Amino acid sequence: MASVFKVSKLSRIEGRNLKDSARRMLNRVLINSLMSIFNMKGGGPLQKEAFEKTALFSVIRDAVMTNFPAATELDLRNAEMVLSVY
Repeated sequence: MASVFKVSKLSRIEGRNLKDSARRMLNRVLINSLMSIFNMKGGGPLQKEAFEKTALFSVIRDAVMTNFPAATELDLRNAEMVLSVY
């Protein structure tokens, strides 16, 4: 379960829309060298770690939902696709 404190801190990072907000949060908390060892699902030709299984993913997801409470599951999956680009 994501920490309420961490979620409230990250939810202060806003964006123009759900995807932009998720991207900004991710850029704020991760450096490039750390981003390079993850992809959304894990595995692949470079055998990366699964970001969706991390506690940070849950915190970012909850923070985005705090900023966009009317977001649907489809909206969240589209935002996850943005995050998977990293």
